[in-house]
Amino acid sequence: MSDLTSGLQALNAAIPAYEEARIYFEGLSNEKFLSSALAKELKSNSTSFAFNYARLVVTSRLDRMEVASVSTENGSGDDVLGDLWNRNALDLEIQDAIEGALVFGDSYLIAGDSEEGVDVFYNDPLSTRVFYDVENPRKKSYAIKRWLSGDKLRVNLYYTDRTEKYISKGKPTSDMKDNDFVQYVEEDNDAWPIVNETGKIPVFHLRTGRMYGQPEHKQAYGPQNSINKLLNTQISNIDFAGAPQRYFLEDPAANQGVNVANDFGLVDDDDNDTVSALKAGPGGIWNLKGIKEVGQFEVADPDTFVTPFKTFIESMGTVTKTPLHAFNVGALPSGESLRAAEAPLNKRVASLETLFGGVIADLHEFALELSGIDAKVLVKWSPIASYDDSELWATVESKTNSGVPVRQALIEAGYTDEQVESWYPEGVTVYTPAQLDKLANAMQKIGAAIGLGLLTAEEARALLPQEILFEQPVADPATVLDAIEG
Repeated sequence: MSDLTSGLQALNAAIPAYEEARIYFEGLSNEKFLSSALAKELKSNSTSFAFNYARLVVTSRLDRMEVASVSTENGSGDDVLGDLWNRNALDLEIQDAIEGALVFGDSYLIAGDSEEGVDVFYNDPLSTRVFYDVENPRKKSYAIKRWLSGDKLRVNLYYTDRTEKYISKGKPTSDMKDNDFVQYVEEDNDAWPIVNETGKIPVFHLRTGRMYGQPEHKQAYGPQNSINKLLNTQISNIDFAGAPQRYFLEDPAANQGVNVANDFGLVDDDDNDTVSALKAGPGGIWNLKGIKEVGQFEVADPDTFVTPFKTFIESMGTVTKTPLHAFNVGALPSGESLRAAEAPLNKRVASLETLFGGVIADLHEFALELSGIDAKVLVKWSPIASYDDSELWATVESKTNSGVPVRQALIEAGYTDEQVESWYPEGVTVYTPAQLDKLANAMQKIGAAIGLGLLTAEEARALLPQEILFEQPVADPATVLDAIEG
């Protein structure tokens, strides 16, 4: 089987799962019924009230993922990367690719050379797919992309040494094969196939796992189905609470009076309107002849729905490693409790950044190569989470007082390398208030010892605990001792 046929078949086979992921992300999933008979009766009249909590599983990750910078290791290609970002609006394209990967499990960025420069576009997995070597799953075998062009189907196959372009002979069908296509040649380029001199497939695969990813909210499908059923039933219950279902017990032996059935909304007149002979009002009297008893059915207790609803939200959070406050359930924790609650989610986001970061770097290195630059690209992410509370700063202070360098303590608190570097440049000695306090006390005591003749200046130099007082040795310790002696 050719790559064209097998690639199209694989795309078609993957579409149902991707469509399902999109439906749950957009809150379009229908209520599920365990009884086929009940489903048949209710589906035709069902109305879906979208309370889409599965979407929050994705957005809780997406909100924590932002590329802070993309640069070359030696700075040689930074200007080219800047132009690449501006011309392609890569801040949007890459963020779309990240969202696509979280929603579908897979997404793609395709790069290509053009007269204006290097073009980069996001492609979803419903149209694009990368295939991997069976013996080496880390090695790309080829990639396929398809799209509609008028009433025909265009298909590109990408290889390390060439790009093959095809167009369908007629309207596309679900089971198209090789003989349904002909070679497609660009008007300004007679070559077929198009030579790829880079030796790399220009399709870059962002995925949440190998070999193909899984939607981040996939484990939320079950809880979301349960929530849909609960809330749709509860909304129906509200209708009955506002307009209760009533009943009457007829006495066959009594004379019939007014058309009570009409008054209870059970029988329509010829013009399809219900006309009541019973008028409501202060002091009014209803003469219900032939009726033994009237009443109404009680609606279900709201707790029947509210209690399991919270349970399903908790279940969704557990199986997807999403903190409950991301669903706006319960009070927002603070301090150490907040960090503990978000730890599993932040760990997952860090793992995703590792998966995506390497692919984004490869894309930029490929773009630089098309521009004639060979350089290693570094991708840096914004902090996954930022906390600003008294407990955090108490922790930072405790770390620095225990000897942890100030720069390291600030990075662990969530600040970026760039931020810390701007505050404390490399090569500059950094003192914490606690270290300065220790220095002052040491100077005072050593100075007193020298004044009493208990220590000489040389002995004081040997006692001065530079390793404890400073993150790095002072350039000239003698200046400190001169101040002590003075």
